[in-house]
Amino acid sequence: MTLRRLKLAEWTALVGAVGLLVTLFLDWYRVGRRADASGWDTLGWLTLTLLLIAIVAALALALALVVSAVDAFNDPPGVVLAAIGLPALAALLIDLLSTPWPSADLAPAGWAGSVFAVLMVAGGMASMRDERTTGFGRRYTPPAPRPAPPAG
Repeated sequence: MTLRRLKLAEWTALVGAVGLLVTLFLDWYRVGRRADASGWDTLGWLTLTLLLIAIVAALALALALVVSAVDAFNDPPGVVLAAIGLPALAALLIDLLSTPWPSADLAPAGWAGSVFAVLMVAGGMASMRDERTTGFGRRYTPPAPRPAPPAG
C-alpha cells in the first residue's frame, strides 16, 4: 500500500469526495440569522443518491490505486465517477439555484459543498483521461517495438 500511486487527478477527486461528504453534515442554508438546514435536509433524494454514488466511486478509485489493485479493477470506479459525476453536479447546481424557502440564503458550507463537488467531478474526469502507461507501480508492460520496414 502506497499513496505514491495517486496522481493529481485522484487526489483532486479524493479531496472533493471527502470534503463534500463532510459538508453535507453542515448547514447549507441560512434563514435570517439562523442556519439550520444541512445538505441532507435540503437536497433532493435524487441529488443525494447521485452524489453518494459519485463519492463512493471516488473513494473506490483512490483505494484501488492505493492498494495496487490490477488495472481491470481501477477502471470501473473511474468510469462510474465520470458517468455519474456530471449528472450529480447538474442536479446539485439545480438544487442550489432553487432554494428550499423564499427567504433562504446559501451558507458558506453550501458554497464549499458545491466547490468540492466540482473538484470531485473534475478529478474523476481527469483520472479517466490519464491512462497511466508509465509511472510508479504500473502493471503495464508495453509491447516490443516493431522492426522498421525493409528499404525498398
